[in-house]
Amino acid sequence: DVFPQGLPDEYAFVTTFKFRKASRKEDWYIWQIIDKYGIPQVSIRLDGENRALEYNAVGLARDAVRAVFRSARVSDLFDRGWHKVALGIQAKAVSLYIDCKLVQVLPIEERENIDIQGKTVIGKRLYDSVPIDFDLQRMVIYCDSRHAELETCCDIPSGPCQVTVLTEAPPLEVRPTVGSEQVGHLKIFNCSCPPGQKGERGPLGFEGPKGQKGERGIPGLPGLRGEKGESGKAYGIGEKGEKGEEGFPGFPGLKGDKGEK
Repeated sequence: DVFPQGLPDEYAFVTTFKFRKASRKEDWYIWQIIDKYGIPQVSIRLDGENRALEYNAVGLARDAVRAVFRSARVSDLFDRGWHKVALGIQAKAVSLYIDCKLVQVLPIEERENIDIQGKTVIGKRLYDSVPIDFDLQRMVIYCDSRHAELETCCDIPSGPCQVTVLTEAPPLEVRPTVGSEQVGHLKIFNCSCPPGQKGERGPLGFEGPKGQKGERGIPGLPGLRGEKGESGKAYGIGEKGEKGEEGFPGFPGLKGDKGEK
């Protein structure tokens, strides 16, 4: 298998190639992984008609996520000279380097895990899978996205050639799997690093700021009927009070009936 342990979440794809006259305007995949059902999992597309480079992968929240690069630097890829393309695939972004110079960084959404139980193809046309006529010097996949910016261009004419010393083990070198349409070597750095030991529990974080006042809640349900209360205490007749003060004079009385003679 080309990817016995699968692809990590973050990696770097690096290739050195050049177009031939017949392929400059083609729309094709320079690299693609397809699962056993024929569903594309990840790919790098070169659109000759629109002079664009596109990264595609299976999405977690949607069917696919993609990053499309269009610029004058990208357009230069479609001449007939040698060029080095490096893509740094990170969790939330894709960085494109052309001839060892950063071109653009584009955001991407979350990706699904890649299903590698299929085949890896190199150099096939988009709409009919016909092999594309192009020259491939090398293709490398690193298990660290930072390698995209560490690449040198000593292997292409007039490319910058600043040597960077790396302390990584040499890559495994394998030929493309059955179904690849281009002769060349595909180098894969060992991606099967074992997980490290579980770290210690970190310290408690600082207390967060007081939150905003929440909205008024909906009225609660009526409460249950209470139990019958105890009978109140009876009190006796109080003592006779003191004589009160003289009151105000009353109003005149009504006229009485006429008396008998």
